[in-house]
Amino acid sequence: MSEIQRSELFLTEFKQVNLVPDNISHKEFQYFLVILHAHINATDQYQGKIYPGEILVVEAEESLPGRKKLNEPGLGWQYLSHDRLRIISAMGNHVSMMQEPNITYIANQLRKVLL
Repeated sequence: MSEIQRSELFLTEFKQVNLVPDNISHKEFQYFLVILHAHINATDQYQGKIYPGEILVVEAEESLPGRKKLNEPGLGWQYLSHDRLRIISAMGNHVSMMQEPNITYIANQLRKVLL
């Protein structure tokens, strides 16, 4: 299988599980993969420090394919705060929660907390 064929296969699979929009181009998908890879590496290596204030976490209800979902709410942020941890549960996964209608729900929840 050629590199282009493999990439097209990945693109099809990503679309089927709502990790990318249906109208994404092959070129945009290539950029997305570079950013996704960097994001996963940064997330896996992140070591936070204690934050003295309240932390607000927007947590996806679904986990990304191939990623383990934590059994406890808050994605581990509760260990970095001596103060209150607020959690907004968002429909979708880490990517699809940023698409309609999920993003509108998140915006409304954030508005309630921040205003």
